[in-house]
Amino acid sequence: MSRTRTVLLGLLAISALALSVRVLWPSAPAMPEAKAAGNLQQPTEAEDSVTAGTAEEKMPAEDGSPATVTPASRTARAQPGIIAAAASVPLPAHDVPLSEILDELRRRADAGDARAACRIAAELRRCELVGVQLSVAQRMEAQRPQVQKAMGDQTDPNTRDYFKRMDRFNQSALDASTHCAGVTASDPNEQIRYWRQAALAGHLRSMSMYASGDVFRIRNSLAMLPELEIYRHEAEGMAQRAALAGDAEALLALTRAYAPAEEEMFVDLIAQATGPNVVEELANLLLAHSRGLAPRSGPRDGWRGKPATMEELIAEARTRADATQVLKAERLAAERGAQLPARIVPPVEDGQRRHFLDDDQRDRCDSEAFAPVAATAASG
Repeated sequence: MSRTRTVLLGLLAISALALSVRVLWPSAPAMPEAKAAGNLQQPTEAEDSVTAGTAEEKMPAEDGSPATVTPASRTARAQPGIIAAAASVPLPAHDVPLSEILDELRRRADAGDARAACRIAAELRRCELVGVQLSVAQRMEAQRPQVQKAMGDQTDPNTRDYFKRMDRFNQSALDASTHCAGVTASDPNEQIRYWRQAALAGHLRSMSMYASGDVFRIRNSLAMLPELEIYRHEAEGMAQRAALAGDAEALLALTRAYAPAEEEMFVDLIAQATGPNVVEELANLLLAHSRGLAPRSGPRDGWRGKPATMEELIAEARTRADATQVLKAERLAAERGAQLPARIVPPVEDGQRRHFLDDDQRDRCDSEAFAPVAATAASG
């Protein structure tokens, strides 16, 4: 294939996908006044919320008066007995059209079934992509004659591969539209409410999803300002509680969240919520390393030319800590390690977390792993 045809192919592919990138994956919205990271927060004996006791949500009044502050432990909370019973009830199969199961899922979620709330959020998240998928597929299909003409030799392996990928993408869009047919577009805040409900109920996979901030990635950030303010107060404590309960995804998110971000253009929401803290960063890295976890991919990996190893991240964090901070981090890692369950919930692969235009999170809702209602954590 000539250089001209190769360049043209790339430009056509980019033009077909550029709009969807802007719509779906804007940079993480900045949260004002991100607080400095603290240690693992201690829940009180009376508190049965999954989030830390200091988490608050600020609900603006309809008349525009100052927001009232309500403890997160009093919102979107289900009774432990209901949660335990609901966890044993299977969720509908993934191939059942959403229109046939949505009412049932809503009833279950309203009755306190955290996994049903998770499933609603995941389904609505997936179906939100359908319109964009179809738009991109139609544009790519309309460009097919131009691409075929520009390619000339239709037997070229690169040309055949391009059209195979186009056909797979188009078929995926059609399949998704069939699954979502007949379902009214959700309220902009509905996904967030259901993710948060499932997370507050202690569903580990929902806790790590919500705490990561990924639930906001495909929403209009201006419409999410009240929810982002609530998230800012809850994210750190929720991630820490999930990590302590054995969720590897939450633990790995914390290893990145506390790292300095001065040289990064795009900062994850959880990192904006925590702020840098070398003691917590090193403690979480040591804890993750002790359980044999591999680090999540991150922006700095490109600078190294390869993904960083956990050993490299630990060594790098040690260079930014003084002797007292290193000792404190090692103590915290040991104390928290003693509290971790023997079996941990494995992390979701990076490809599953951020797969472009095919963001299907329904598998995480099938998990029956829940955080203890009143876990305690080592702190420094």
